[in-house]
Amino acid sequence: AGGTIVVVNASTVRSDALVITSQAIRLIRLRNFDVTKVREWLVEIRSWSSEPRNPERFGRQNTRYRAFLVWLWKNCVRDILKEIGYSTPPSTTDRPRIWWVGTGVASSLPFHAAGTHSQGSTSNTFSRAISSYAPTLRALIHAKGRATEFLTGSRPKHNLLLATMETTPGFRRLYGALAEADAVQEAVGVEHRITHRKQQNAEAVLRLMSSHDIFHFAGHGDSDPADPSGSCIILEKADPTSHLAVEDPLCVRDLFEADFQPAFLAFLSACSTAENQHHLLADESIHLVSGFLVAGFRHVVGCLWPSSDEVCVQVAREFYRALGLQDGKEVRDETVARALHAAVEKVRATRPHHPLLWAQYVHVGA
Repeated sequence: AGGTIVVVNASTVRSDALVITSQAIRLIRLRNFDVTKVREWLVEIRSWSSEPRNPERFGRQNTRYRAFLVWLWKNCVRDILKEIGYSTPPSTTDRPRIWWVGTGVASSLPFHAAGTHSQGSTSNTFSRAISSYAPTLRALIHAKGRATEFLTGSRPKHNLLLATMETTPGFRRLYGALAEADAVQEAVGVEHRITHRKQQNAEAVLRLMSSHDIFHFAGHGDSDPADPSGSCIILEKADPTSHLAVEDPLCVRDLFEADFQPAFLAFLSACSTAENQHHLLADESIHLVSGFLVAGFRHVVGCLWPSSDEVCVQVAREFYRALGLQDGKEVRDETVARALHAAVEKVRATRPHHPLLWAQYVHVGA
């Protein structure tokens, strides 16, 4: 209820979109959505992760990425939105919701960012709808089947666990992690309980999750495409022999095995311009975020590729402001996706033609 589910499939035989609403299910033939071309685009984009970062190269990649988003719009998303009646942009407060479920090669496509992003353009998904993702229809149904409301009451109190890893063994320092933590605490407000833990081990963070309804992580993650349950956020512990800090991964499978009801919301922030093992738009990029959803979190916000420190801080601040926690509002399912859209919109408004700066943020869940 309250939106449209779109399952997109691209194959060598044919490409289609299955559109599911509360009234009907219908199939849209995507005649120009060529799977070979999709693969060509993804091969090019993935190759960027192995290139050193510099402003000139970033500018060139951003230009190509804009061309990719236009191609995705013209050959796939525009036809889908037209078919379901989203041909013109609604008012900013009345945008309908879409849940995108990609299958096969389409599982890694940024449908939420498809289109033209010149100043003032509305020929894009972002201007027409609030986008969310789900790894499968089953996962989305499970997420929607849980309680429809977070907390009720005139001034609900929330418990937020904030875990920051400014330094991580084997990874580059995240200079913006603590600034992001400050921004989150400021936006959430003093009337809610915030537990901030720096440089923690996995066992401690997992234990604390059981008593918090929001989990915000600023640090590095690692995805395992062969086994999504092995996708992890990276914490640290002391090596028993050397007493030096070593990696201590908290994996999706650990959440499955933990004996507690998972929290309502996880925000997994990757604030870094470092390449590490993040692959721009690779199939495995979504595994960590989706893994938290499948493990029982109702909503997960994550990044498809690392963000700059400045953007990390801004999006986190604006997201929690848009949730309305300081106003004592109920946080409903719809609020989460709309809050992320509003936060990203603040960044996009000043730099719409630089989608590599803002299009990485996705909402997965109910």
